[in-house]
Amino acid sequence: MHETPVFTLSFAPGLRTNGDMVSGILELNVRVAYKTEVEAVKVSLRGEVHTQVTEYSAGSNAAGCLAVHEAERFLNQTKIVWISGAPLPSGASQTASFPLNFTLPPDGLPPSFAGGDGNTRGLVQYYVHATAERKPWYKKKFSTDVAFPFLPVDRGPAPYLVLPDWAGEWQSYEGSKKIRKGIVSRYGHVQVNFSMPKLPEIPLFRPIPVKVHIICSSKALPRSSANDPSKFEFPRNPKLEDCDLNLLQACIVKAQDFCRRISDDLGAPGGFGKDDKKKRATWGHQQVQAETRAPYWVPETGGGRWREEVTFSTVVVFRCPPPFKTSTLSNTLYLEFAVDFPGFGNQLKLSTGALKLSSGIVPRDADRNTSDWDSLPTQATMPGEHYCPPGEMDLPPSYWEVIHSDERENIEYGR
Repeated sequence: MHETPVFTLSFAPGLRTNGDMVSGILELNVRVAYKTEVEAVKVSLRGEVHTQVTEYSAGSNAAGCLAVHEAERFLNQTKIVWISGAPLPSGASQTASFPLNFTLPPDGLPPSFAGGDGNTRGLVQYYVHATAERKPWYKKKFSTDVAFPFLPVDRGPAPYLVLPDWAGEWQSYEGSKKIRKGIVSRYGHVQVNFSMPKLPEIPLFRPIPVKVHIICSSKALPRSSANDPSKFEFPRNPKLEDCDLNLLQACIVKAQDFCRRISDDLGAPGGFGKDDKKKRATWGHQQVQAETRAPYWVPETGGGRWREEVTFSTVVVFRCPPPFKTSTLSNTLYLEFAVDFPGFGNQLKLSTGALKLSSGIVPRDADRNTSDWDSLPTQATMPGEHYCPPGEMDLPPSYWEVIHSDERENIEYGR
């Protein structure tokens, strides 16, 4: 038989930031509260960091491992909503509605985060916790939780940058490799230049332009091939599906005296690679523009090479938690581009290194009158008071399930 709950808790969904109000309503069933001997109803706004590191003995299997946990509650605001015997709000009889309002601190909070796997993992979670305390100490309390995502405000220039039409400097990452079609073939050459705006910080939820310039050069050929493009066999310009752009994350996870480094693949932004449903569901459909240069001859001593070029242009929108650091958990994000050519071992990869991401959310007390930004292409005015970005953060489904410290041994909240 379904039991009537003592209370229900509701909060408006959506992303919160520093200084925001977390507002909701608690509906108390007064009759059930007295019947089940509820003494008081309390509601708390909480922020927590949870980490786990699994240690294996030499040569042991999963049965011979030790999972070490550590937890820190860095945010805790509690209000007593109702006490048994207290007068009810005007007009209430069987049920009573209690408005709830909490204010998030103005600074010093990490972003929402969930990463890792079943062995080593980390979680930064924000939620509202309501509990009904019962008079007999041995009776189980009634409780419920509502999680929500959080991003800290951005006090740098990132919210004001003119994007995607960037008119400032670009940052380039280069790689090259000798490749050959077969084991007895002579080597051709491929060069890749991956570039994106050189920003002090990259704002989330904004389209960031990305360009990939690929130069393919044939094997060394005699001068007699200078007027015969058909001699240009390998490597030829790659197609879009031969390229991949992946967002990767490295995490440092500490639990008590143990520390581990783990990596997460956060998916493929930008529209490169094969067009599959899973990728579109995570990142949306991005239209990649391709511009090619026809094959041309490059003379060298005793001969020359045929060469052709292709430039792919797209935009990337980051929705992941930006880099942060606590005493037990930190993360680093970077992009990795890979292009494949026919033949064994003919893949070229290059990485951007650590990306400086920020929320892109303007604080309520924003003041952009600073000479430090004079050299950057920024908007003349703010995009709006306390601008909040569209959409939501990319967080795994398990982020929304609140598991308390004594239950965390059996929960997996990694991707």
